[in-house]
Amino acid sequence: MTSLFGISTSEFSSPSNVEFETQSSAIYAVWHTGLAIYRKMWWIFPTVVLCGALESLGWSARNWSHSEPNNLAPFQIQIIATIIAPTPLLAATFVIFGEIIRRIGQTYSRLSPRTYTVLFCTFDVISLVVQGLGGGLAATADPLTNGRDPELGARVMLAGIAFQLELADGWNGRIIRTELYFNVLDGAMVVLAIYTLNIVHPSCFVFTPQSATKKDEEKA
Repeated sequence: MTSLFGISTSEFSSPSNVEFETQSSAIYAVWHTGLAIYRKMWWIFPTVVLCGALESLGWSARNWSHSEPNNLAPFQIQIIATIIAPTPLLAATFVIFGEIIRRIGQTYSRLSPRTYTVLFCTFDVISLVVQGLGGGLAATADPLTNGRDPELGARVMLAGIAFQLELADGWNGRIIRTELYFNVLDGAMVVLAIYTLNIVHPSCFVFTPQSATKKDEEKA
């Protein structure tokens, strides 16, 4: 069976795979929420936790699309959520990188730690806005009802990201239409990155009590 969007129901991820991705995303979002509160690392909420919430939402919508392939709502949600989700996670790496530079010494870097965070997070936000705009255009495009081509939205999203495997060949690309590739190259990569932060958490290896004390001494 082919949906109104030109995608076969067999090309949506199977429920078992989606459940794994959804539950994994939800678990690490809850885990990081607890650690953020305990360690008082509030910047984790709009970065790592937001990524987990969006991933869980996107993959839940993908499961919904599997059972209701002609329903526009889950199709819109999964496109926008899964495309945007990695961006907040990338912002977290900029914050961590800035702290690493601060700890090892600014002599090893051309930019100050604060400049790294402000500069790259600004570009991250711009990228996020462009991706969201492209996702909205693609999700609302329907050649049968409004005559709009979803490829335009895909191209706008490509302008907002440096490299997107899922959309490099458009909506008819091999990766986005092949369940195995989509699961491995999209979902699995985000899960791997986020669980790495669970194991090697910045509160234990970067933002330690010693680093906080040193930062207070520098301010004094």
